[in-house]
Amino acid sequence: NLLKETAYKVHPYRHPIVGYHDLLASSTRDMLFSYYKKYYVPSNMWVIVVGDVKTDDVLATVKKHFDAAPRTPAPDQKVPAEPPQEGRRLASAHGDIQQTYLRMAWHAPGIEDPDNYVMDVITTMMGDGRSSRLHKILVEDERLASEVDSSYYTSGDPSLFIISAQLPQGNLRKFIERATQLIEALKGDPDKAEKATLISREEFEKVKQQLVASTQFDRETAESQAMAYGHYATLGKLDEADLYIDKIRSVTLEDIQRTARNVFQDK
Repeated sequence: NLLKETAYKVHPYRHPIVGYHDLLASSTRDMLFSYYKKYYVPSNMWVIVVGDVKTDDVLATVKKHFDAAPRTPAPDQKVPAEPPQEGRRLASAHGDIQQTYLRMAWHAPGIEDPDNYVMDVITTMMGDGRSSRLHKILVEDERLASEVDSSYYTSGDPSLFIISAQLPQGNLRKFIERATQLIEALKGDPDKAEKATLISREEFEKVKQQLVASTQFDRETAESQAMAYGHYATLGKLDEADLYIDKIRSVTLEDIQRTARNVFQDK
């Protein structure tokens, strides 16, 4: 959790999902039950049903189980906004291990910003699989790391784009330098990036198709479709679940360059 504690100074995203050991150890039954009664109420829930079902039967079943529940207002879940970061932050931890585990992160758009779709394309291009830019160049070609990937999660509030790597300690400085250069290449400025690392139209279209295909494959089961609907429903953007593939297809190379200039700043 060192990364999130460093990236977020105010927003609750800085806390681990399961909480802290000391707080959990000191929790009482009454505290847990009070939390349950406050948040686990129908007004704060979504019931997602996907499959070959009859709508009337499903609604009747839901009403049967929820009609008797108390009409409790949804809890106020306003949280403080994370203030803009003013400079680069560094944090480290030491242990008796043979490899270095590195995380590099940048603040990135949340669900309210349409550029969250652009970030999904960038994430696929940079670190999703063996054909991604980070893996091909930094693992296969330059052998600076044994493992590398990138991640981005569309959340309600601004999220993080993260590069994760496992590498020898001696390669740390060079890896950070090269990863930063590859990020810089996303901006499309030939004066600041090696020509060979600039994104071609062919590579861009291939990455988009890869993301579309993987999304379609992931949604082949009723369970995965329910997960997608549930994710967007809890973010207040249910319609986005069905629009996702079209939104990805509409992303342009210019969108990648513009978003990269906005997101990947050295601060």
